[in-house]
Amino acid sequence: MKILRKRAMVWVCVLLMIVGGFLLYLKRLYPHGMSHCCILGMMMALEEYAGEHDGRYPWKGETPEAALGRLHREGLTDANTLRGMIVPLKAVEEILDRGGDLGPASCGWHYVPGLTLADDRKLALLWCKEPLEHNGQRSHDGGREVLFVGGERRWISGSRWQSFLKEQEDLLKQRSPRESEGRALVTGAIEMPDARRPERIDEPYSLTEACEGPAVNGSGSSSGSSLRRSDLDWFRAPLDNGTVTRTLSFAGLTSGPVTVRFTNGEPDVSEVVFRMRNRQ
Repeated sequence: MKILRKRAMVWVCVLLMIVGGFLLYLKRLYPHGMSHCCILGMMMALEEYAGEHDGRYPWKGETPEAALGRLHREGLTDANTLRGMIVPLKAVEEILDRGGDLGPASCGWHYVPGLTLADDRKLALLWCKEPLEHNGQRSHDGGREVLFVGGERRWISGSRWQSFLKEQEDLLKQRSPRESEGRALVTGAIEMPDARRPERIDEPYSLTEACEGPAVNGSGSSSGSSLRRSDLDWFRAPLDNGTVTRTLSFAGLTSGPVTVRFTNGEPDVSEVVFRMRNRQ
């Protein structure tokens, strides 16, 4: 019996060592635990916010994290996504539930406030404060995923991280007044048959677009269940040289073709009007 007890104790010790080693491995691999606070969710919330606030991403707040918290106040994201991958959910929920502002210790995202849809698409909006991958795993190369103005996401490796930060500093210094203020390059308006100009159309719509120029020649279309007037604005030139023609249709109405000519990225008009008429 004594021999059996000794063998059992040995196996228990071995098992404990294996479990302990595995837990240490997981802690090394996932320093803050597994998390799926996806940057894609933040991208969708930030783009929707900018679309509803004249092209400006969240900017009001004593800290960048407080500004980012406006996404939650307007119902665009939840506490779990907003916390990022390094902050416990309960801590963030307690702050948001009492109407408080997030701060550096209560939000895992590094956010750059004050950017607009008019800014250079190379400017970065958001990234994780620590080099983690998609599920909270320690990144394989010390890098992290970065969200840029306009919604593009790219992986920046650890070997490029410092040069990336320097590039961001330089780009921020080069912003024009129009970019800083978020003014559209070309604004769009919808004019109804009775001359009304609504801010929003809550009807299924389709928008066709044709581009002609030295570097591009093609057409396409987009559609949806509703359309904001601001969705028709251009904050950046869609092409350097050439023309873009758009036609809008919804609820039995269609507009005449609206054309903008770009020369070296500058449009020949600052406003276009989609004048809606009954379809023939």
